[in-house]
Amino acid sequence: MNHSIFVGIDVAKHYHDAHIFNQNTGEVIHPHFHFVNDSTGFEALLHLVSTFNKDEVLFGVESTGRYHIQLVKYLHHKGYSIGILNPLQTNRLREVELRQTKTDKIDARIIVQALLLNYHQEYTETNYDDLKYLSRARHSWVKERSKLKVDVINCLDTLFPEYAAYFKGAGVHSKTSYNILKKYPSAHYISQARIDGLSNKFVRVLKHATPEGLKELAQSSIGRHSKAIAYQLIATIDRIDFISKQICELDKQIDVHLQLLDSPILSIPGISNVLAAAILGEIGNIKRFSNASKIIAFAGLNPKVHQSGNFIAANMPISKRGSRLLRYALIKAASIIWLHDPTFKAYYLRKKATGKHHNVVLGHVAHKLVFVIYRLIDNGIMFEKGYN
Repeated sequence: MNHSIFVGIDVAKHYHDAHIFNQNTGEVIHPHFHFVNDSTGFEALLHLVSTFNKDEVLFGVESTGRYHIQLVKYLHHKGYSIGILNPLQTNRLREVELRQTKTDKIDARIIVQALLLNYHQEYTETNYDDLKYLSRARHSWVKERSKLKVDVINCLDTLFPEYAAYFKGAGVHSKTSYNILKKYPSAHYISQARIDGLSNKFVRVLKHATPEGLKELAQSSIGRHSKAIAYQLIATIDRIDFISKQICELDKQIDVHLQLLDSPILSIPGISNVLAAAILGEIGNIKRFSNASKIIAFAGLNPKVHQSGNFIAANMPISKRGSRLLRYALIKAASIIWLHDPTFKAYYLRKKATGKHHNVVLGHVAHKLVFVIYRLIDNGIMFEKGYN
């Protein structure tokens, strides 16, 4: 769609600022329009562009926080196009602008520039594909980080075998532990370190781990010093830190998408933003499925069918076909909801009383959960505790 009127909006909790630019004439229609974050303010904003056709106008906001959500939904409902911008890209433009001007009222204008450069993604009310991409990317990063943490332990088994047990209380993968290992990546280095140097790496006071105790342990360690393995340990920790930052950024983007979707499944106890993103992203538009049983099959939670002649086997394991991530998310959610909701808890205990294994019972709970999810989304209603 070819837009000619660009409206950059800098959002805040109580007030927003807008910059309106006409690309055809090069005219700034309004350099700085200050309006309240309510329906009256929204109407005042639309009045400024009311002389233009709706398909000519493109509004733009950054996907930060949650203050833009109501405005975006309002504009979308009114039939306008909205561009959602990544703050990382607008920040680069903002840095350039700040070097050239002393005024601090540039954010709305920066957003217009970003729209003109096509940095935005068009807002759609049910953008499940983005959720699927973000959720799968996060899952992949988490799996890689888990493998790297095993590599850290493998390195320590050679360099300082006693280290992991010493940090058992705080965790060998804690920030304090990684700070120490990046500076002193073996028992050899720790044994020669100054106490004040070690102390500086402790992020917080630990009950069972002290700089003095760690140095004493290192001096009696059976670990073998290897510069090559020490280098590998540092590189692995650096990679873990990088991945953790990427996961944090993905979580922020997931939160923004979920806020815009405002799905009723977030009202279900046990379904976090991460699980909700996986479930909604994999399912997509609920209208794709005529009933909840189709989603169960899509997730691979339906039992395998084994038939020989007229004989059909019972109590078969689940098929594990379909979306692996959806299956994981549903089982994970099931493992939490039965602990927090009386209806699901009673259902879990009833199945468990028949002698079924815990994991098998969780499969049954996941089945029940899918039927609840389907009804909530299909009817646009919220979950109520004790829901049956």
